[in-house]
Amino acid sequence: MCLDREETTLHCLIQCDFAQACRQGAGFGNVLDDFDNFADWLKGAMNMYDNLRLAKLVTLLWSVWKARNTVVWHDTYLHVDEVIRTAQITLDQWLEAQLRNFTPSVVFLNARDGSELWTKLDINTIKINVDATLFNDKHYYGVGCVAQDHSGRFLGAKVASKAGRITADLADAIAVKEALSWVKTNQWTRVLVEFDCMKVVQALRSAVELSSPFGLVLMDCRHLLQDIVNVEVCFIRRSANRVAHCLARQSYFHSVRSFS
Repeated sequence: MCLDREETTLHCLIQCDFAQACRQGAGFGNVLDDFDNFADWLKGAMNMYDNLRLAKLVTLLWSVWKARNTVVWHDTYLHVDEVIRTAQITLDQWLEAQLRNFTPSVVFLNARDGSELWTKLDINTIKINVDATLFNDKHYYGVGCVAQDHSGRFLGAKVASKAGRITADLADAIAVKEALSWVKTNQWTRVLVEFDCMKVVQALRSAVELSSPFGLVLMDCRHLLQDIVNVEVCFIRRSANRVAHCLARQSYFHSVRSFS
């Protein structure tokens, strides 16, 4: 991050000016800096903070490490505020997952989930496949949707791309929202929306509300599902979602475009 010293674990996560700025911004200050190795530093932190505070600190260090990898692999530098925000959102989602009323993922699987190949549906039923992708080097993200009837006949497709750096989970949630908005605009009924991100599908079926951008988009999806008739969202494997995946990869060249 600083290209100033040898990158040891202690320097990367604790002593680097960038890491110190992240801890200060998150309200930790620069305490516990008098250690020769990271293991001793971590033991000192575990003795100083309670469990919740320690969880926030450890999540912050994880976010600093992700920011470091973004520099190494993508030559892209994140702002301190982005690192802190990513850490807080991740911690919020993890804490929500620990609630007693959070249902294990295995319960969410139904008969339609987990398909590895595209399959035909009942007559007069529409299937929409949707996918999202990130163009991190260009600071864009995109979505692709394709609709087919029960026999596999092409009905239409839609692609869209937007400027911004967001997480993969948030992009996936936005993709589902775009697909549901497309269904509502066309006034389609008896629709099966297939998607290869299990986390989004599980979250949609859960009653847990997440206080994060990801959670807000999921709330919009739930409202859309209430406004349209007989629409179901299911999880499928990537192998059954190849067309939507290719459309999403091409979305960078089109801000918004529909194909009839």
